[in-house]
Amino acid sequence: MLGYGFVYAFEDRRTKVFRGITRTGTMTISESDRRDLFNNLEVTLGGSAADTLMQLLPYQPADQLVTRVDMHAQTALLHGEMAELRADLTSEMAELRSDLTGEMAQLRTDVLGDMTQLRSDVLGDMAELRSDVVGHMADLRADLTGDMAELRSEVRGDMAQLRTDLTGEMAQLRSDVVGEVADLKVWVQRWVSGAAAVNLVALITALAT
Repeated sequence: MLGYGFVYAFEDRRTKVFRGITRTGTMTISESDRRDLFNNLEVTLGGSAADTLMQLLPYQPADQLVTRVDMHAQTALLHGEMAELRADLTSEMAELRSDLTGEMAQLRTDVLGDMTQLRSDVLGDMAELRSDVVGHMADLRADLTGDMAELRSEVRGDMAQLRTDLTGEMAQLRSDVVGEVADLKVWVQRWVSGAAAVNLVALITALAT
């Protein structure tokens, strides 16, 4: 940049310092021209300053040096490319946004459809399960009712048989008790008659003595 600034600073006087420079910017400087320039600068500025200045001056043709016009043109070109790139990116982003919006809407529709179908399937399965459970409970109730009725009938039969058996055994026991009481009564009467006879004999014997 310092070399470019130096060239621009001496642009109005370059016809005096640089030989072979035209207004079109064409520069034809040979090695002998650079040597003459260095010698003149060495006389005017001194050896060290002349050497420093020669190092700062670019050893390139003028048509290869970047000018303000070139920089402005390049900047305008970059601005144009950036604007074009921005427009492309904006368009692509808008297209991408549109695609994503459409895909999200389709996904939402699909998910809602799947959820509706799933809800319908679950409700159907629950209704079928409820029907199966109700049917099994009805069958179980019928089986239990039948078993309880059969058990009640068997218990009633067993109780009737037990009542019959107990009635017969009680009648037999009553008959046996009545017979034994009659036998006991006869034996008591006999015992009383025998005791009375013994007492009468004893009384007669006592009177006789």
